[in-house]
Amino acid sequence: MSASVLFLPLPAAPPDFTLGGWLAVMFIGLGYSLGYYTWLLALKLTSPSRVAMFLALGPITAMALGASLLDEPISPLFLAGLAAVIARLWVAHLPVLR
Repeated sequence: MSASVLFLPLPAAPPDFTLGGWLAVMFIGLGYSLGYYTWLLALKLTSPSRVAMFLALGPITAMALGASLLDEPISPLFLAGLAAVIARLWVAHLPVLR
């Protein structure tokens, strides 16, 4: 990241995007801002350790979207990983026994 900051003062030509390219940039920006907002809202409403558990859902969601939108194959290894993530989230949300 520090390398990119060093290049900030250098002049650069604006990107030569089409309308579709600019719409994609706006979609990505809005998607990330919505995700960041919901992440901060979740941190406000519950503990950070509980919110951090849901980081494991990122690759699962990416694979599910890839399978549904891009017809990527779902492997048995993916299903095993999905089961492991669901089990982890279930165990983490069990009430603490004292």
